[in-house]
Amino acid sequence: AAPRFAAAADALAAALGKLPRAKLATVLDVSPALAALNADRFAAWGPAPSNPRYAAGWAYDGPAMKALALRSQPPSIVSSADARVRIISGLYGLLKPTDAIQPYRLCFSCKLAGAGGVDSLYAHWGDRIAKALDEELDAARCEGKRRVVVNAASAEYWKAVAGRLRPDTRVVTCVFPGPAVHAKAARGAVARFVAEGGVDEPERLKAFAGLAGEWAFDAGASDGDTFVFKRGAGAARAAKAAAGGKRAPAAAVKKEPAAAKPAPKRARAAR
Repeated sequence: AAPRFAAAADALAAALGKLPRAKLATVLDVSPALAALNADRFAAWGPAPSNPRYAAGWAYDGPAMKALALRSQPPSIVSSADARVRIISGLYGLLKPTDAIQPYRLCFSCKLAGAGGVDSLYAHWGDRIAKALDEELDAARCEGKRRVVVNAASAEYWKAVAGRLRPDTRVVTCVFPGPAVHAKAARGAVARFVAEGGVDEPERLKAFAGLAGEWAFDAGASDGDTFVFKRGAGAARAAKAAAGGKRAPAAAVKKEPAAAKPAPKRARAAR
C-alpha cells in the first residue's frame, strides 16, 4: 500500500537529492561511500520501475525488525501487525508494516541544514505524526474502551510524538534497561507479541517475556504507565539460539503482541 505521507516523503527526498554529496554525508553522518549511495537514491527518487519498493516491515533490517520477523509470519499475523503496529520514520512519517517504501537512510536525529526548508525532522513533521495516530485511534475506537498507544519506540523517535497526542490518550511506555542492542530487539519483540496475541488491554503487556523468556516484567521498577522489563534468566538461552541461527523455544507464558499503533480495544505501540 502507499504510505500515508508518500507525497511528503517524495518532497523531502527531492530536497535531499539536491544537496552536494559532501553536505549529505554531514546531514546523514555517514561515510562518503554511504553518502554517495544515498545521494544516488534521492536523486533518482520517484515512481520509475527501476526504483524498487519493499514492504516497510521487510525493508528495515535493524534488531527491532529482525525480532518482529514478519518475513517468517503467516498471513494472519502479518494482517494483525498491519492493523496494530505502526513504524515511525524520519522520511515517511508513519508507516504500516506493509506500506511500500523505497530504500533510504535518514534518522530522526539528522540535521537537515535547511533541506526541505527546515533544520530538523522534528520541525519538518511537527504534529503530523501524532495527528495521524489520533485519527487511527478514532477509527479503531471500540465502545467502552480508552484510547491507548503502547510506546515501544526509542527516545529519538518518540520525541516526534511525545506531548502531541490528544490528552485523553493513555500512553503506556515499555522500557528495556541495559545494552541498546537488546533494547532494540525487545522493541520489535513486544510489537510481535501484540501482533501474535491481539493484545486488547495494556495490562496484558506484563506477560511479555521476549522471544525466549529473556525478559520479565519488573513490578518494582515500573510505575503507572511506565512498564519496565528486566532481562534475566532466559537471556543465555536466547543468545545460544541466535548464535545457532534458530529461534529459541517459546517461553511458557501467554503470548500476546505489542506494536506500534493506537487503539482502545487493540493496544498499539510505536517502534
